[in-house]
Amino acid sequence: MRKNGRRSDGTQRYHCRACRRYCDAGIRLPDEVFWNEYLHGKQTCRQLAQRYACSISTVQRRLGRQPDPEGSGCLPSKAVVLLDTTYFGRGFGVVLLKDAATNANLFAAPLKHETNAVYQSAINELEQWHCRVQAVVCDGRRGLFGAFGAIPVQMCQFHQIAIVRRYLTRNPKLLAARQLWLLTNALPRLKETHFSRALQRWQNRWEAFLNERTLTPKTKRSRYSHPRLRSAFLSLKRNLPWLFTCLRYPSLQPINRS
Repeated sequence: MRKNGRRSDGTQRYHCRACRRYCDAGIRLPDEVFWNEYLHGKQTCRQLAQRYACSISTVQRRLGRQPDPEGSGCLPSKAVVLLDTTYFGRGFGVVLLKDAATNANLFAAPLKHETNAVYQSAINELEQWHCRVQAVVCDGRRGLFGAFGAIPVQMCQFHQIAIVRRYLTRNPKLLAARQLWLLTNALPRLKETHFSRALQRWQNRWEAFLNERTLTPKTKRSRYSHPRLRSAFLSLKRNLPWLFTCLRYPSLQPINRS
């Protein structure tokens, strides 16, 4: 069996030397087609596999050959970068960097596990393509805030509100939790000094309540009586230095709040 050219529609033709017959293979699509439908058409790997009659692992492999779907020559000279990872099933996700000003994709690459090293590598690659990263907007992943050297980092306020919501729910029962939830929802409308003072006043009022402990009969050990409330507060306290970075750099308009 040997190749014998292609049809006009891109189908590969083969010629069998034994029986002297011709047969057609499937259409060999370029990797860019998969990337365009994956990123812009919002197709999952399973949908692409069904559409093009191949396995999911084949789709993932071909996506993995396109680390720069937009083309490094089209990158801006500088950008405020929105950085996040989306997973499509277990063990397969895409790290995506976007320009905050234009919402254009700057970098995308598949990954199995989200790590700070992946984000560092992506930022470094952008700068190697002569796109100066002015600031980074990211979620509250542990250790990520200090991963980019001197580049300013803004903690996404939407992610922070979502973190507190997971701990307290949208309709908390405790008075302390309701007050903290209201303060968290006001985060996008407050300046750093106002929010910091309000959070400190909340802590002063409820500190004894936060530190209450309950004895567990089985283990004979004590634990915090309100662990979810405590975790919500500590999340705000821990991320506070990065929640208002945008206000310290007013010249970077893309990360200013509307």
